[in-house]
Amino acid sequence: MATVFKRGGARAKGPWYIQWIDHTGKRRSKCARTTDKATAERIARKHEADAALRRDGVIDPTLDAISKESQRTIEAHLADYESKLRTAGRTEKHITSTRRFIEWVADHAEFTTLADITADGVNRYAGKLRDEGRAVRTIQAHLNAIKAFTKWLTDHHKLPRDPLSSVKKPNPKADRRRERRMLPPEALRATGTDGLPTDDPKGAQHSQRERGQSAASPCDDQKRRDAQKKTPKPLQIADLGDGLRDCASLDASSGGGIRTPDTRIMIPLL
Repeated sequence: MATVFKRGGARAKGPWYIQWIDHTGKRRSKCARTTDKATAERIARKHEADAALRRDGVIDPTLDAISKESQRTIEAHLADYESKLRTAGRTEKHITSTRRFIEWVADHAEFTTLADITADGVNRYAGKLRDEGRAVRTIQAHLNAIKAFTKWLTDHHKLPRDPLSSVKKPNPKADRRRERRMLPPEALRATGTDGLPTDDPKGAQHSQRERGQSAASPCDDQKRRDAQKKTPKPLQIADLGDGLRDCASLDASSGGGIRTPDTRIMIPLL
């Protein structure tokens, strides 16, 4: 049963406090913000009746919590949404622009609380940007920000449903301001970077490395010829002198080599 009391006793000055048991079985207390005992008792009975309705399933506690969250201001929820974006590893530039886009939409459509957000208000804002000649990609960025915000609110049980699920984002291909085309082979060869951007240091280094592998410099060719000259040629039997060829004998036990008169020297047979 709900009770009312004053801190310091019934004769103490100040407002009355109420106490009741909620639908989860926990004892709750709060200030009635009144010095009239009868008013405080009426407030206490209302809290007790609401707890009984939730406990009996007449009122869904989840929907009731969502209803309370939807009455909070958009600014209050934006602080929590910023924390979510930082936890997800978003950059400060992305977080700042996202919050700015959401605030612009809310100011134009006169959204104050979450319950005020409607698809019609967002569509009017998108139409305003289109009338101002803004690019489709700009409009899409603004809509992405506000739609991601309402989706997060719905997923975290702050809204009963996503009010912007019916809002369609414009197609950027329908308003292409600059048509991007591939360069012809002649233009690619003229860049001298094999098609890689010249203002990209990594691309330029990669192109130089590829060209270095495909075409050797004259200095490298000279070094290769010098190394070939220094490499000794294999010794052939024809290279032996007449006397050495006459006294040379094949020795099967030596693995097919040539044994010279000096048995300490073994010349492989090539």
